[in-house]
Amino acid sequence: MVLTFALVTVGWVFFRSETVSGAAGYLWRMARWWERPAPGLGVSTTTCWIGIALMLVVEWVMRAKPHGFCVERWPGWLRWPAYAVLGMACLGMFKQASTFIYFQF
Repeated sequence: MVLTFALVTVGWVFFRSETVSGAAGYLWRMARWWERPAPGLGVSTTTCWIGIALMLVVEWVMRAKPHGFCVERWPGWLRWPAYAVLGMACLGMFKQASTFIYFQF
Protein backbone atom coordinates (compact mmCIF):
# COMPACT_ATOMS: atom_id res chain seq x y z
CA MET A 1 0.00 0.00 0.00
CA VAL A 2 2.87 2.40 0.80
CA LEU A 3 4.51 1.64 -2.55
CA THR A 4 1.27 2.35 -4.39
CA PHE A 5 0.84 5.64 -2.53
CA ALA A 6 4.42 6.67 -3.33
CA LEU A 7 4.07 5.83 -7.02
CA VAL A 8 0.76 7.68 -7.33
CA THR A 9 2.20 10.71 -5.55
CA VAL A 10 5.19 10.83 -7.90
CA GLY A 11 2.83 10.40 -10.85
CA TRP A 12 0.73 13.35 -9.68
CA VAL A 13 3.86 15.52 -9.54
CA PHE A 14 4.63 14.80 -13.20
CA PHE A 15 0.96 15.16 -14.16
CA ARG A 16 0.61 18.55 -12.47
CA SER A 17 3.97 20.04 -13.45
CA GLU A 18 4.34 22.16 -16.54
CA THR A 19 7.76 20.71 -17.46
CA VAL A 20 9.69 17.56 -16.67
CA SER A 21 12.51 19.62 -15.18
CA GLY A 22 9.97 21.40 -12.95
CA ALA A 23 8.67 18.03 -11.76
CA ALA A 24 12.20 16.80 -11.11
CA GLY A 25 12.96 19.94 -9.09
CA TYR A 26 9.80 19.50 -7.06
CA LEU A 27 10.63 15.83 -6.37
CA TRP A 28 14.13 16.89 -5.31
CA ARG A 29 12.65 19.39 -2.84
CA MET A 30 10.28 16.68 -1.56
CA ALA A 31 13.23 14.35 -0.97
CA ARG A 32 14.98 17.09 1.07
CA TRP A 33 11.96 17.58 3.39
CA TRP A 34 14.03 18.38 6.48
CA GLU A 35 15.41 21.64 5.11
CA ARG A 36 12.21 23.69 4.94
CA PRO A 37 8.48 23.30 4.42
CA ALA A 38 6.96 23.38 0.96
CA PRO A 39 6.59 26.83 -0.61
CA GLY A 40 3.20 28.34 0.07
CA LEU A 41 2.60 26.29 3.21
CA GLY A 42 2.91 29.38 5.36
CA VAL A 43 4.25 27.72 8.50
CA SER A 44 7.70 27.07 9.89
CA THR A 45 9.45 23.73 9.95
CA THR A 46 9.06 23.63 13.74
CA THR A 47 5.29 24.04 13.42
CA CYS A 48 5.18 21.20 10.89
CA TRP A 49 7.11 18.90 13.24
CA ILE A 50 4.86 19.80 16.18
CA GLY A 51 1.80 19.00 14.07
CA ILE A 52 3.28 15.67 13.00
CA ALA A 53 4.13 14.82 16.62
CA LEU A 54 0.58 15.66 17.75
CA MET A 55 -0.90 13.47 15.03
CA LEU A 56 1.37 10.58 16.04
CA VAL A 57 0.34 10.98 19.70
CA VAL A 58 -3.36 10.96 18.78
CA GLU A 59 -2.84 7.92 16.56
CA TRP A 60 -1.02 6.08 19.36
CA VAL A 61 -3.65 6.92 21.98
CA MET A 62 -6.51 5.91 19.67
CA ARG A 63 -4.85 2.77 18.26
CA ALA A 64 -7.40 0.38 19.83
CA LYS A 65 -10.42 2.35 18.56
CA PRO A 66 -12.29 1.53 15.35
CA HIS A 67 -11.07 4.81 13.80
CA GLY A 68 -8.62 7.53 14.71
CA PHE A 69 -11.09 10.11 15.99
CA CYS A 70 -13.44 7.98 18.09
CA VAL A 71 -14.59 10.52 20.68
CA GLU A 72 -18.05 9.40 21.77
CA ARG A 73 -16.83 8.80 25.33
CA TRP A 74 -15.14 12.18 25.66
CA PRO A 75 -16.99 14.62 27.92
CA GLY A 76 -19.06 17.21 26.06
CA TRP A 77 -16.89 20.12 27.23
CA LEU A 78 -13.94 18.51 25.43
CA ARG A 79 -15.69 16.87 22.46
CA TRP A 80 -17.52 19.92 21.09
CA PRO A 81 -14.49 22.24 21.07
CA ALA A 82 -12.63 19.46 19.25
CA TYR A 83 -15.40 19.37 16.63
CA ALA A 84 -15.25 23.16 16.34
CA VAL A 85 -11.47 23.19 15.86
CA LEU A 86 -11.66 20.47 13.21
CA GLY A 87 -14.46 22.31 11.42
CA MET A 88 -12.54 25.59 11.43
CA ALA A 89 -9.42 23.81 10.20
CA CYS A 90 -11.38 22.29 7.32
CA LEU A 91 -12.92 25.64 6.39
CA GLY A 92 -9.54 27.34 6.68
CA MET A 93 -8.16 25.15 3.91
CA PHE A 94 -10.38 26.95 1.38
CA LYS A 95 -8.85 30.42 1.76
CA GLN A 96 -7.03 30.35 -1.55
CA ALA A 97 -8.72 29.69 -4.85
CA SER A 98 -7.05 27.08 -6.99
CA THR A 99 -7.52 26.30 -10.63
CA PHE A 100 -8.92 23.00 -11.71
CA ILE A 101 -6.10 20.59 -12.55
CA TYR A 102 -7.30 19.80 -16.08
CA PHE A 103 -7.38 23.45 -17.18
CA GLN A 104 -3.66 23.36 -17.96
CA PHE A 105 -4.17 21.05 -20.94
